[in-house]
Order: sequence, then C-alpha cells, then structure tokens
Amino acid sequence: MLQHFNCSASDALFVGDSIVDIKTAQIVNISSVGVLWGNGTKKDFENQKSDFILNSPKDILDILD
Repeated sequence: MLQHFNCSASDALFVGDSIVDIKTAQIVNISSVGVLWGNGTKKDFENQKSDFILNSPKDILDILD
C-alpha cells in the first residue's frame, strides 16, 4: 500500500483498534495509533507501547503535521 501511494513508512500511520494492529505496525516500523472506539482499551495500547492513543476520530487531527 505504501508503494502504491509513494509513501515511506516514516510518513505513515497505522491506525487500529486492537493489539494485533499495534503489533503489525511495530513489525513494519510504522507509527501506531490505537483507537478507543473499537476493541482495544487504553491499558492494552499503553502496555503494547502504541505511539498514539486516540479517544475519538477527530483526535487524529492533533497528531498530523
């Protein structure tokens, strides 16, 4: 997907609602974003060391450059 959009991993975010999503992001060296409107909890994402944890969809605007 990154190649399709000519995007580097350092410019991407992997947004997910589960620990599997966060682990996947970490494996491929993409910044991870755990979202709290799905399956995961704040504690789950903190334990997995997610780069960002969002309470609502609009919060993504706070982490974009």
